Amino acid sequence: YLLLGPIGTGAFSNDIRMIAGLFSEILNSSLMGSDQPIRTAFDEIWFVSIDSLEEFKQAFEKNSS
Repeated sequence: YLLLGPIGTGAFSNDIRMIAGLFSEILNSSLMGSDQPIRTAFDEIWFVSIDSLEEFKQAFEKNSS
């Protein structure tokens, strides 16, 4: 399992769309030269936040097509 949140969007005021895009890019990139994306190394990936995570959903839908 991997638990992630919108790191850097609170006190550092980074744009949540940018953070979501970075997570999506990283988790969909290959793992150490593997043919599989990093996300396949985890059974489940959970994004947790007290705010809406719609931006994360949109970023991952965009990168999965």
